[in-house]
This record gives sequence, structure tokens and C-alpha cells, in this order.
Amino acid sequence: MHGICVSIVILYTMHLCISQPSTDIAMATIQQSLYGLPSGLAYYIEIFIGNPMFSESAPPSSKNEFNLLVDTGSSNTAAVSSTCCAGLTDITYDCSVSPTCQATSKTLSVSYITGTWSGKVVKDTFSGRGLGRIDNFPFAEILQQSNFVQAGYDGIVGLAYPSIAAPTDDAPEPYFETIKKARNTPNIFSLLMCGALQPLYDSYKRTSINLHAGEVLLGGITSPNGTKYHTGEIMYTPLIQERWYNVIVLDIGVDNTSLGIDCAQINNPRVRCVIPIARKSSHIVKCVVYRRQRFE
Repeated sequence: MHGICVSIVILYTMHLCISQPSTDIAMATIQQSLYGLPSGLAYYIEIFIGNPMFSESAPPSSKNEFNLLVDTGSSNTAAVSSTCCAGLTDITYDCSVSPTCQATSKTLSVSYITGTWSGKVVKDTFSGRGLGRIDNFPFAEILQQSNFVQAGYDGIVGLAYPSIAAPTDDAPEPYFETIKKARNTPNIFSLLMCGALQPLYDSYKRTSINLHAGEVLLGGITSPNGTKYHTGEIMYTPLIQERWYNVIVLDIGVDNTSLGIDCAQINNPRVRCVIPIARKSSHIVKCVVYRRQRFE
């Protein structure tokens, strides 16, 4: 892939330990393609819920193929229903018409910075390229929403810690937790994000499975075929708490030169550091472009 890509490796523990690689199929890394919204503001994965299930040999079906946003700031998995969103998206989920769905009496609601939704907890079969098939996958069927659903996606996958999943008393198991148990994957996931070319990938991805905006690697930092998406040594830093993936940033620099941004501004929870960083962003971009031109 061309363009500027960002690789993020997240260890799903506070102890910062990587499980040793294994050649056992049961411990294989699960690789899922990331696709970008035309807006360039978010990524999603493609998941089949219920029947028909994903098949490498069969032509894809749009009947039950959901675009689920990948969110590292929440921990609930959810798909929209016709009850809330028939006029907003072409793909909706209905547990009552899915023969593989298991309904529950649990209800929940989730709030984000720019939207909310509520629904009921159900279980159904999840399948997809790289994921294979996992039965009885817990998630929420969204019945009501406000300012959450927009064009390009039909639900969400939360990859944050289980401690922030809703409801607080008996939350459904998060996406990564379910996959870890079903596939016995190591406690680590990584993201490769190539957002600069999201609109291009979104326009052409239907014609080629090789065109996408990044990767999600569940259980490792190397793809199942051995592909590495990083060079050099990986550096590790502690997470502040087992809720979100917050770290303390001490400095920001380019070519070993500090940009002179105060540490308090960088770590301000109100993100006031966006403005001073933005003023220096042209230097960062020029540096990245220069380095790419040297090595291409």
C-alpha cells in the first residue's frame, strides 16, 4: 500500500507482556481488513451477522454484511436494526428473523461524545474474511439512536477494556474478549491505519480484496502469512488505567528535534494541545514526505 500509514500496537494488559509467537493454528493471529469512510474520519471492518455466512468461494452478499466502526474508546459491539435506522442505512439486523439468533432480556444504552443508542443484547453468528465463523457472538441490536448512525456504517466494534462496557452490572462480552476465548489468541492486538487514502480504497474496494485502508491484527503484530507492518524496535510505555489506552506523552519531536510543546499541553484532557501541534504540523508533513521520497 502507498501513502502514509500509522501502525499502533496495543497490549491488552497493564503489564505490557507479549505472548511468545506460536505456530499452532489455535494461536494464529486473526487479520481483518480496515476500510475507511469517505470522510476520512473513521475505519470499519466488514462482518457477516447470521445467515448467509461469509464464504471465500461464494460471491459476497450485501444482505447481512455489516460495516462496523472500529472504536478504541468504547467496549460494546452493536448493529443497527430496522426499528431505528431503516431510513438511514440499507443493512439492518433483526433477531426475530435470524434462525441463528439467541435473544435475551438484557437491555443497554451507550453514550458517546456525539451520539447515543439503546437496544437489547442478543447472540448470533459472526463470520468474515480472516475471522472465520464464531457462533453465539454477543452484541447489541440497536433499537433507538440519536446522532449515532451516519452514512457508511451499520454499527460499531469497541476495542477498549471490558471495564467500560455497558451496562456496568452485566455487560455483554466485548469483541476482542470473545475472539480471544474462541480462538485462544494472545492478549495483544495491533492496528495499521493508512487514512490518507481512505476515499480511494472506499471507491475501489468492491473490485479487489487487496484494496483497503489498513489492517486489524488480533493476537499479534505480524500477519498470518508472516508479513510485518513495522520496521525497527517496538517501544513500550505504561498505560494509565485499564479503561482506555491512555499514555503520558512527554515530548513530540521530528528528526530528534523537540517541537517545544509543553508536556502539560500535550496531556491536557481537554485536548487544548491540538492548536499548538497544528501550527507545527507542516514541518512534520514535510519531514515525512522528504523521507518517503528518499527511500522510494
